[in-house]
Amino acid sequence: MAYAGNVTYGGTTIREDLSELISIMTPADTPLNTLLDSREVHDTYYDWAMDELSTPTAVANSLEGVTPTRAAGAEVVRAVGSLSIVMQSVHVANSRRAVKEAGMSDAYNYQVWKASIATMKQMEYNMHWGVSTTVVASDSAARSTAGLGQWILYQSTLGAGNNDYKINGKEFDNYRNAPFYQATPADLTRTELHTTLGSAWQNGMNIDGSLLLCGNELKRVISEFALVYGAGTSPTARRAQRFKTMDETIDVFSSDYGDVYMNMDRYMTAATTLDYPISVSANTTDKQSSCFFLIEPDMYHRTVLRGLSHVPLAVTGDSTEGFCVAEMGLQCDNIRAGTGGTAAVA
Repeated sequence: MAYAGNVTYGGTTIREDLSELISIMTPADTPLNTLLDSREVHDTYYDWAMDELSTPTAVANSLEGVTPTRAAGAEVVRAVGSLSIVMQSVHVANSRRAVKEAGMSDAYNYQVWKASIATMKQMEYNMHWGVSTTVVASDSAARSTAGLGQWILYQSTLGAGNNDYKINGKEFDNYRNAPFYQATPADLTRTELHTTLGSAWQNGMNIDGSLLLCGNELKRVISEFALVYGAGTSPTARRAQRFKTMDETIDVFSSDYGDVYMNMDRYMTAATTLDYPISVSANTTDKQSSCFFLIEPDMYHRTVLRGLSHVPLAVTGDSTEGFCVAEMGLQCDNIRAGTGGTAAVA
């Protein structure tokens, strides 16, 4: 049979020059897994508490020596978090393990390495867009963690007592911010971004030092109106002609409410339609690429029941099998420590 490799001089005894380097073409960054601190949990569901203080709405003064009016004590809200299991299988024929391959000493170990990266990328996606509406009572259904999209974006139409809008069976209507939201997609403007920041600040979010996650096109819009152009999305450049470089990038957006740090996020670039609000027949038509998240990083945590691990199974027939697995979730300590926007497109 004729040889199909790349050879010269007839290829009788000359080896082809195949590099020992294997280049992985797919991006492997996982910003949330890298940025957020980890908390160890010991059950598939875990609890924490949130409470708030009353806000004065009018001038109120009391007479001397009177007994204050008795008021019913407000209950502390107990939040529930859930964990997501992610698995990636590994299956390699033993013949392939015996063959000498460029770039790897053992084909199975190489596939385990690839599966471990794929597992963490899938977990990262779940931490962005995961949805969890009810507590799973049995092992017949897969658990899901509530991702940033659920904690932040589907808040705008919440109504108390509406069972469709619960996270793991809990209502958080009284704790939510109203994010920037439009019924139809429209360009994000500087005014709208400031409105989002102002609303979140008014509700108690610490804007200074917060992190804004968005896709590349939305990041470009923010960079342009922040540095180069006039108000909103004005096309009039304000950069002096003496400058030889037209800057169209910004890493920190300094606002009246504090500095916001920008991060371009690959998990927010898809044209996938959002499934928010949950369980509603007419879901919003917003896309992942038209959303941005704004969070206080120290108020969100990666919860870990089982860290990433490789589980060897057995030699099945003439092959070796195993899988990589992780069981993690996303915890939000303060529902008001995050806001965001939808229907904002380049």
